[in-house]
Amino acid sequence: MARQLVGLQQAGVDLGTFLPQMGRMTAGVHQAVAANIARTKAEGTDQWADLLTATMPEGVVRDAILSSPAWPDIAADMGRLDARGIDVARILLDAHRAGAGVDQAVAAVTTAAAAPASPAPAPTPTSAPADARVPAPAAAPGTAPTAAPTPAPAAPVREAVDPWAPPASRDAKRSWGPLTEGLTVPRDLDLGDRAKALEQLGVKPLAHATIVGLVKDVLPET
Repeated sequence: MARQLVGLQQAGVDLGTFLPQMGRMTAGVHQAVAANIARTKAEGTDQWADLLTATMPEGVVRDAILSSPAWPDIAADMGRLDARGIDVARILLDAHRAGAGVDQAVAAVTTAAAAPASPAPAPTPTSAPADARVPAPAAAPGTAPTAAPTPAPAAPVREAVDPWAPPASRDAKRSWGPLTEGLTVPRDLDLGDRAKALEQLGVKPLAHATIVGLVKDVLPET
């Protein structure tokens, strides 16, 4: 923890502001976990927390699931799936390996189990014999056949609306991708200046520190 705090301080985090907020957040998480434990015990679904703990590695992801307000409902769904003979431990293992949320995996299996069987598709009518087909009406004399309408070309992606806008920087072009859909990437983004880039993207120091800490907790040092 001391090494992580030093890393946050070197990244520009004000520990005098960060640590009290961390303390309040930790207290809130502790209260949420205690409330979830009390509810699952009352509903008889507390054994699923033990299964989750045995299945998923210790870390922020597992803690976030157990402290989530949705955890008692997820545990109840696990109980219903187990009553149907579904291997809940396998659901948790597959969700962890695929990087999917436990709530998403449980909801997907619950939905699939509750969905009615799809009716068989109606048989496609066979074509009529050639001699029974009705010939197409002939075009009127002197009338040119109507050509199929040409579809309009697709709108260019991420084109500048302002013709006087400066060309996008190389860093801005590199930053565009699936993770930036719906976001505004500054055209003069400079990834060589971390502090300026974060300011341009609207990332606050506390949010940046939280993400840095999460990456260090989840990913190996190498």
